[in-house]
Formats: sequence, structure tokens, C-alpha cells
Amino acid sequence: MLRNVSLFLAEHDNIVSVVARNEDRLRTLIEDANELPGKINPIQVDYRHTEDLLKGLRQATVEHGPIIMVVNWMSADAMEASDIVAGMVNKYSPICRFFQVIDNHAGMEEEYERFFSQPFPEMPRVLYRTITLGLKVEEGGMQRLLNPKEVCDGIIDAVRNDRRNHTVGTPETSGVRTQSA
Repeated sequence: MLRNVSLFLAEHDNIVSVVARNEDRLRTLIEDANELPGKINPIQVDYRHTEDLLKGLRQATVEHGPIIMVVNWMSADAMEASDIVAGMVNKYSPICRFFQVIDNHAGMEEEYERFFSQPFPEMPRVLYRTITLGLKVEEGGMQRLLNPKEVCDGIIDAVRNDRRNHTVGTPETSGVRTQSA
């Protein structure tokens, strides 16, 4: 889902370290960024495997310098990976904007609120921002999930404008019918 965000960052002459599990998707991403001024640095790991994630992040820091921005989107079953990434950034970077993408899934609000309300209080070098994915309201009031382009465009807008608490689309409201995109 963050593919176009990664390409946008590489297009603006950044070295973009991408943590992903799928080797084929990483290879395609590298190929698609081949003509861009920046570079994709692949870190092929499952972010739920702590030691592998730490090793990949350390190697990226050694090879390419400190991480100065993170766009982090991890599933609810691996939220501790956010702590690992933030810890590495806080240890090795002078300062870093940390954009946490949060799905707006019904039933997860309490878990997200507990985890993300004060995620890194002891990490002064991590400038925490949230990007919450809302819904798209269609004509007639019908709401639907955002499509991949809308998600990426919203994340790019938040990153480009350094938005601290940004919602892409409209926040979910109860009592309104929702359909998939």
C-alpha cells in the first residue's frame, strides 16, 4: 500500500529503506525506482521478527546514514515493531519525523488509542505524527473505504506538509452504510 509513497520519496532524491516481506514486490519497487534520482534500499524481513528487523535497520543506518523520516504502517498484531523502529531512530538519528499510519477499523479504536496515545515518551528525537485512514463519502451519503490511490495521496500530503494529526478522507461515523472500494 505504501508503494507510491516510497516512489514519491525516491523521486525527490531520497534513499528510501523499505521494510517488506514480499521479495517480488520489493524487486518490482526497485525496478520502478531505477530511473528516479533517489534509491530504494530493500529490507526484506517480516517486521514481526524483532531480531531480523533490528538487523535490517542497523544495516540501513550504517550504509545510508541516520533515518530522518519514517512512514510506518503495521498491522495491529505487530504494533511492538513501531517501538523497535522508533528506538533505532532515537538512538542513531539526530531527529526524525515518525508518521504512524493508523487504519480506522471499527472495533480497534480502544487498542489503537492505548498504543498510540503516548507512544514514545522517552524518545525525544522522535517527532511523532499520526495519519488516520478514514472513509470516502460518496453522493447520497454512502461511505466507502479509501482506494489505494486516495490512501497514498493522503499520506504524501501529510508527509509533504508535515501534518501532525492528519485524517485521510472523512472520519468514520456510526449509523452510515459503508461499502468496499
